[in-house]
Amino acid sequence: MTLSLMSWIALDALAHRPQAVEERLVIELPKISHVIGGEFVTGDEVFTVVLEYDTPFAMPMEMQVPRLRALENHRPVFAIVGPGLPEPTPELLDWLPAEVPEGMGVWVQRNDEPEREVYFEQVMRRTMWTTGSLAVHFPSAGTYEVWIWSPDFSVGEFWYGFGVEEDFSGGAWGGVFDDWGLFGW
Repeated sequence: MTLSLMSWIALDALAHRPQAVEERLVIELPKISHVIGGEFVTGDEVFTVVLEYDTPFAMPMEMQVPRLRALENHRPVFAIVGPGLPEPTPELLDWLPAEVPEGMGVWVQRNDEPEREVYFEQVMRRTMWTTGSLAVHFPSAGTYEVWIWSPDFSVGEFWYGFGVEEDFSGGAWGGVFDDWGLFGW
C-alpha cells in the first residue's frame, strides 16, 4: 500500500526529505533529515521504516499529528527495533504490533501524556501535536526497523520526522536555501 499524502512536495530534495509512507519504506540516506507522512485509514496498519547504519548513530525523532478536533485522540506511536537496544519486557511484547526478531531489542516512544505539546511547523504552515524531539541512540552498526502504528486503532494523518544533517543539493528547492549558511548556524 502506498499513500501519497505528500505528493505535492518535491520528492528529490534531500534536506528534510519528504516522503509518503509505504507499508515498508527503506530509507536510502538515513543520516539526513526526513519527514514521512501517512494516514491510518483502517487503524490496524503497521508501517515499517528501515534504517541501516554503518556505525553507532544518534538523532532526534518525533511523531506529529495535525492539530484538528477530529484528531484529538489520534496518537500513533513508533518503536525502534534492532541490535543493541534493550530487551523487551513481556508486557511490551504483548503491546507491540509485531513479533520482535530473535536477538533484537526495542525502544518505544509512547504517546500517552495527558497534555500534548503543540508545534507550529513553519514550512507547511500547520499546527501539529508532537511528541517533541526525542533523542534516539542506535548503539551499534546494523539494520533497524521503525514500526509506526495506532495502538487504539484510531485513524487519521501522521508525520514521522527524524534526522540531524541537512543536504540541500539536487536543486529540488529551487535555490530557496542558497544563502542557508548566512542564517542556519
